[in-house]
Amino acid sequence: MDQFTQLLQGAQGGHGVENLASLYGISAQQTQRAMEALMPAFAAAMQRAMQSPDGMANLTVLMMSGPYGGLYEHAPSGPAELSKPGATAMEAVFGSPEVARAVADHAASTSGLATAVVNQVMPSFATLLLGGLAKSLAASGAMSQLLAASLARASGQPVPTGNPWIDALGNFLTPSKSSTP
Repeated sequence: MDQFTQLLQGAQGGHGVENLASLYGISAQQTQRAMEALMPAFAAAMQRAMQSPDGMANLTVLMMSGPYGGLYEHAPSGPAELSKPGATAMEAVFGSPEVARAVADHAASTSGLATAVVNQVMPSFATLLLGGLAKSLAASGAMSQLLAASLARASGQPVPTGNPWIDALGNFLTPSKSSTP
């Protein structure tokens, strides 16, 4: 979750939160509250999505082929630039519009923000998160290994390891195994 918060805060040269606030006509504080309320759900949903071969492959393809990296780097001219790819990203991350709506409702209730505000910024957060992940993985050379891991999972083969970025992403997105007495 902290990694996702850091990705969002680093978006668009460190101005992502302020840029989102400006795009949607809300305060930076409201944007921050929405981010804090949504990040646990995004982290859990990404973890879940990466556990299935289809989910992992879908997220990898989105990060490699979508506009996410560019939107992470540069402020868009309007909300639609973030919202349209964000809707696709949310479907890949959450699996269904119903789950995304439930997440938005819960985030609204815990943050004190109106559901309409959360619904506005949520797709933009999804866009920036995928963009930040894509940029981080590409910069480390790990994107190709993530693709190899996706293909390995899809074919039932063991997932290759050895790259600290891939291993860290896997550890971040893999539930810890707790021992029960």
